[in-house]
Amino acid sequence: ATVRSSATTGTYYFDDFYMKKSSESAAYTFRNAVNGSDAFQIQSAEGSQTLFRADTENNIVRVGDSTGTDTDTTLFVLDSATADPTTSLASKNGGIFYRSDNNTLKAVIGGSVVEICTTAITCAGYSASASNSIQLQAVTPGTAQTGNFNITGVGILTQLQTQDRSGASENSDNLVIRTGNATGTTSNSGNLTIDVGTATGTTGTITIGRAGVETTMGGTLDIQGADALALGLASTNSGSILFYNSAGGNTITLSAPGSNPTASYNLVLPQNPGTAGDCLKDSSGTGTLTFGNCAAGITVNLQDVYNNSSAPATITLADNKNFRIIGQDTSTDSNIVFDLQCSTSCGTANGQFSVQNDGVDVFVVRPNNEGIVLGIKTQIGSSTTNATQTNLQLDSFNGFTEVETCAEATNQGAMYYNTALGSIRACINGTWSDLSNPDTLGLLSFGIVPSSGGTPFDLAAQTTAGASGPCRVSYVSAFRVAIQPCVAYSGGKRVNVEYTELVTNSGTAPNTALTTTNRWGHICLTGASGQPAFTSTAGLSTETAGMPTFDVEAPVVCLASVQGATTTAGQIDNLYDTRPFTSALKEAVTASTAVALGMLTDSGGTSGAMRPAVSGSSRLYGVVVATDGSTSSTVPNVIVTNVGPAWVKSTAGTAGQFIRIGTPNGYATTIASIPNNSFYYSGGSTRSDFSTTCTTAANCNGSLYVYFNVR
Repeated sequence: ATVRSSATTGTYYFDDFYMKKSSESAAYTFRNAVNGSDAFQIQSAEGSQTLFRADTENNIVRVGDSTGTDTDTTLFVLDSATADPTTSLASKNGGIFYRSDNNTLKAVIGGSVVEICTTAITCAGYSASASNSIQLQAVTPGTAQTGNFNITGVGILTQLQTQDRSGASENSDNLVIRTGNATGTTSNSGNLTIDVGTATGTTGTITIGRAGVETTMGGTLDIQGADALALGLASTNSGSILFYNSAGGNTITLSAPGSNPTASYNLVLPQNPGTAGDCLKDSSGTGTLTFGNCAAGITVNLQDVYNNSSAPATITLADNKNFRIIGQDTSTDSNIVFDLQCSTSCGTANGQFSVQNDGVDVFVVRPNNEGIVLGIKTQIGSSTTNATQTNLQLDSFNGFTEVETCAEATNQGAMYYNTALGSIRACINGTWSDLSNPDTLGLLSFGIVPSSGGTPFDLAAQTTAGASGPCRVSYVSAFRVAIQPCVAYSGGKRVNVEYTELVTNSGTAPNTALTTTNRWGHICLTGASGQPAFTSTAGLSTETAGMPTFDVEAPVVCLASVQGATTTAGQIDNLYDTRPFTSALKEAVTASTAVALGMLTDSGGTSGAMRPAVSGSSRLYGVVVATDGSTSSTVPNVIVTNVGPAWVKSTAGTAGQFIRIGTPNGYATTIASIPNNSFYYSGGSTRSDFSTTCTTAANCNGSLYVYFNVR
């Protein structure tokens, strides 16, 4: 519809236009006067959908309006065919169509019909030529694709692996790299080459596996280069070869040495094999191995080695290389035997077995019953203190009279144990004599050694008033006592007593907790390693309670008894010295009435048994140094000192006076002189004063020191 310029001016109205081919044969051309993004549109009747738009401004033809959902989505549907077109394909390049018989998209490219690959299908017949390449995705595909690819050219990549797996129960797939199968009757499979390629600089290395990963090769390994096989890693892993066998599960390992060689070296195998019985050895010292006879004959033993060695037959050990002879545990264990058969002309230079220290004999076994000689310090067990006991076992002899001679020139100091006498006998000054021990010395070896401690022989504690002397227990404060060091024989053993302090108001061992009613505590050698300790962590109600169990053969030394105050719990009121001394004569007796440590006794008990001495008694007998407070009229249950140094519990006393029985029974007081008719009335004179003020060591002394000797 056209309005021409020659028409009469006015208003024109047009209704429905139709394009119709009638007489005109020219093609239709649609052209706007100006370009625009919506130069031509095809819309739905209501105008809500644009199915086709021509954009002449940007030279774009668009199907749909990019706003479709479901049925509002504008689809560009291709022509369908059940066969590929074949006519004039060169003029149809870029054309696409749908193959409805096999559901594929196809295009005409370069005058040929090709298949368009989509994810919904597997593209058949695709391959890259030698001059083409395949561009792979930059990241790992999210989903594994099933199919094959066939490339006759070169694949260039930096890593080849199977699909990653991240699930807790998923395993990654196996990866197989191999040449193709050749199934023809005369076909051969191809070779597989792993190479690093050439380089103008340093060529790379080939690494198979990594540390800790087992690498298995089922076929034959053929290494053709020089210095071709290197095992292990320097300063990290020693190289080794593990051999399996076809007969069982045991293996053999050939490995590098465990320590670093002084220098690198080569071992060269022999050119030819040896004969039966030959040994493989390095005759030149260069690492070139040869086969040769090991000894004079084919059968080789240590005798052959000895016979073929030069004199002397010496084995020189190398640095940090031990020489070991192992007697392994078998059904019938083997022995290591040195049989010295020399019986004549034997001496210090021949026929003997020697261990030397730089050429000097230190251990010698002499033949012909000459015995063993130790020529240097000999140690039994460890040189440091430990919890393992190692014994030196002496010979046991059951004869009453020795059959071996004892002479200063031959066996001075020799020892053995005599089972008939129950003692250790030693060759001393040319005579067999018993070695002293607590058993043979009896009760003389029970008590404090007077010569020990910081102030030896100060038994009366006079160097430092009330505080000095071996194992003296002294006042330190209202709740603390101190024990001086000494040597004591207690419980059948020697004890090296160390300086110790104990408290009386604590119930933690080795201390005690005295109360105003349970006021007694005994300090004895019952602590760890025989050290001083209270026998109970709680106070005792009587002085005859809580003492160590009595053992007449191995009595325990008690040093003192402490009595607390009746007003303040734990405060020291009296301190009673009860020390026995090894220099005193002692006797094991019975006591039919309970006695306490440090008490005087008389023989007025049942059948002459001991009892706490009664005032005016004419049967004064001794001072108690060991008891457990029990009673007996038949079996010894008390040890008393009857002659020698002793400390006696007292209620009063002055130095330089005679002791006598006071009250209560068993406690002593002093008297200036003894009446002529009072025989057996006094046990001797004292050298100390009685005092229980207990504010210093000098005035806290409830016992009197006396050289006990009944007069």
